[in-house]
Amino acid sequence: MWKFPGGLSEPGEDIGDTAVREVFEETGVRSEFKSLLSVRQQHRHPGAFGKSDMYLICRLQPRSFAIQPCPHECLRCQWMDLAELARAADATPVTSRAARLLLYGHREGFDRVDLTVAQLPAAHTGSFYKLYHRALPDPYKTMAGVD
Repeated sequence: MWKFPGGLSEPGEDIGDTAVREVFEETGVRSEFKSLLSVRQQHRHPGAFGKSDMYLICRLQPRSFAIQPCPHECLRCQWMDLAELARAADATPVTSRAARLLLYGHREGFDRVDLTVAQLPAAHTGSFYKLYHRALPDPYKTMAGVD
């Protein structure tokens, strides 16, 4: 089955950093985090150590294109056309849906599908958190002229 690269976060590792690291480890492709695309939640997943599983799908921008697959992680690795991947019978359902989201964003604008990230101060002095959400229109960023 075709699927996108993925794996577990290291303790303290941000979502985007995990995605970039996993893509590099599995494919040798260097990339840059652009956005969170979607979230899959699953309970009773056999590989989730007895916990509910949250699988975060990120949109990355490649910074290199030569593929050097990890033989321990990949049986096969290649660049694919998004429309072809979305229709592929041998793609996982999550991969097929993510390919459709990416194709839609590529054609209509990623602002329609991306969850952007903002770093905001937490209630605890000196700490911050990251909030992922759809982009706010400019008037709502500052609340200027919004009644």
